[in-house]
Amino acid sequence: EETMTQTDLVIRPFEPRDFNFIIATWLNHYKSHSYFAKRIKHSLYFKWHNKVVQNIFNKPETSCLILHEPNEPEVIFGFFVFERRDPAIMHFVFIKEELRGMGLGTRIVEAANLSQDNIQFSHWTYPMNDIIIKYPQLNYNPYAVLLWEAQK
Repeated sequence: EETMTQTDLVIRPFEPRDFNFIIATWLNHYKSHSYFAKRIKHSLYFKWHNKVVQNIFNKPETSCLILHEPNEPEVIFGFFVFERRDPAIMHFVFIKEELRGMGLGTRIVEAANLSQDNIQFSHWTYPMNDIIIKYPQLNYNPYAVLLWEAQK
């Protein structure tokens, strides 16, 4: 059995067929990996946070990158949802559990080529506790899920 290295994986732009996987993964992962979402009743969270994620995807500035198996673009190992604006907004980074700690999150974020000096993030998951130590320029802004106009 061959072991996959992080360099084997490919990053591509979002395609509409990815949408259901991203929504389901984002909602489930955030519910189980966030102090905020864990405290919300299950039915309320899935009803309302689904709307939050849909709204993020409907914004014209929103982009998404997909990390996938080479030659199998539908086999998704991670994704990064962000808004290219000033400041840039990181909404959600997901890497499959068995591939974490290999630098893939850093790789997919760097592939977005966002301005490094002023970045906000809207979803605080447990891994962000370590990431903000490494990148102190990140600013938590849960209200970024609401923004439609560019905010200075």
